[in-house]
Amino acid sequence: GSPSKQIHCTKPSRRNKSKDYKVNKLWNKVDMIKAIQAVKENAMSFRRAAKVFSVPRTTLCRLSRLGLSPEDAVCNKMGIKPEIPDELEKELVHHLLEMQSKLNGLKREDICRLAFQLCEKNGIKYPFRTYGVAGPTWYDYFINRHKDIISVLKT
Repeated sequence: GSPSKQIHCTKPSRRNKSKDYKVNKLWNKVDMIKAIQAVKENAMSFRRAAKVFSVPRTTLCRLSRLGLSPEDAVCNKMGIKPEIPDELEKELVHHLLEMQSKLNGLKREDICRLAFQLCEKNGIKYPFRTYGVAGPTWYDYFINRHKDIISVLKT
């Protein structure tokens, strides 16, 4: 007889699910500005402008309803926004650098406590009011933004 064919059954490989998501911001700023202007001038509908200028319709709708000029609407930063204003964060970094030079390094608790105190002193609303210190999520994002200038002691 003829040799029987062997069929190898394999499980489908596990794909990285995070790679299955769409990549953000695949549109051109200039095209989005033109599309927003066309919609605001009632020259086109959202659907038509999105198709003509090759921009996502949902993004076009969201940006055109912000009440900003088209240029300002398009320049919004993506991602997680800092919870304290830029000026206050610069002041915090300045204080931390002074402390770092005097104390031979900083601890996580020092940074979180100082952030809380600065917000209290300046009357700024923040999400970490309950414990008297900034939270771990804020701390992680803050350190990522300033990892090149602030060194933290591992405890």
